[in-house]
Amino acid sequence: MLNNSNFYYLLLLGFFAFMCSSNHSEIEIIIGDRKAFNIDSKTSYASRFFDIIEYDGRECFLLLDHNGMSIQLFDFESTALVKKINLEIGGPDGVGMPNGLVYKSIDSMYIINSNRYEVVLINRYGNVQKRINILRNTNPNENTGMFLPHTSSKAILYKKNMYTSVIPDRNPFDPSFYDGHTQLKIDLKSDSFQYFGNYPNSMRKKIWAIDPFIFYSTQNDDEILFSYSVDDYLMIYNIEEDKYDKVLAISKFSPKSFVSFNESNNGDPTQFSISTLLYGPIIWDPYRKLYYRMVQSGISPKRDDGTPNTYYDKPLSIIVLNEDKEKLGEVELPFDTFLPRAFLISKTGFYLSDMHPDNPMFDDDFTSFVKLDFE
Repeated sequence: MLNNSNFYYLLLLGFFAFMCSSNHSEIEIIIGDRKAFNIDSKTSYASRFFDIIEYDGRECFLLLDHNGMSIQLFDFESTALVKKINLEIGGPDGVGMPNGLVYKSIDSMYIINSNRYEVVLINRYGNVQKRINILRNTNPNENTGMFLPHTSSKAILYKKNMYTSVIPDRNPFDPSFYDGHTQLKIDLKSDSFQYFGNYPNSMRKKIWAIDPFIFYSTQNDDEILFSYSVDDYLMIYNIEEDKYDKVLAISKFSPKSFVSFNESNNGDPTQFSISTLLYGPIIWDPYRKLYYRMVQSGISPKRDDGTPNTYYDKPLSIIVLNEDKEKLGEVELPFDTFLPRAFLISKTGFYLSDMHPDNPMFDDDFTSFVKLDFE
């Protein structure tokens, strides 16, 4: 049952969503219930990885805590903690500092560590069952790529292989960075691996500063979709056919032609990223047969009073596409409320993190999500 503060908070969000949807979009956004999971003092509310999994016959919220070194499972309906698996950094069962996870079952979880270039299979006790290392040598800039398996770009299991996004192990302020591979396939039986895929042509031979080299992925059956930060198109990779395609998924706020960092007059990478529209995660929702593409519009690097804007100040919107990847509309979200890279897909709905630091409901004793529906 909602307490009074939750009730009025969701009522206010609903009013804002109604105003934005009725004025600016072909679709409407409906604000639903709020899920708040109570975490202990050692656990970071800003985990790098969240997910919804099936455990013990129920949906559970999975939190990979890189701060307190644990995997925590909460009953999604009641929000109660039901299981905690402690992880070791070093030793025989050491997994380093994890930043991604693939849950197959409670006794088959793959921990991904970017710094070690390693995938580690563990069981329900946190015991290591297998290690796969993709570090080719220890020289800088000679490894092909580093794992990028956060919530917004989860690694994917398909048949005997794992597919994960990687960022080239090169200098991002050199155009050759964008010649590097962006995807990695690991054979989980033979431990062999293969890098493949590239940045879109629109990003090649240029420099895009800090955030715009990041990209995101999602899976729908035998397809992997990629959302690149400064590309109006979605890239589609068909696993079975080993073939690429693309589809336009453009924001109504898009500049239509992106100006790169080296083409701009802005010498500050952070200010450039703040002033540039950046596409965020592409998310497949199999229960509602919809895709969601997050958008952070560009703003002035400075406020009217001369103080700097931050990433948190950028307006947030969501492009909604049907299962045929046709755009249904784009809705704007309330300011100072949501985070674009932390979300959950449940049988009951699509939930987006409302842990924006300026949100009046922010409480670092909890990590919380608000249900969003579209119609």
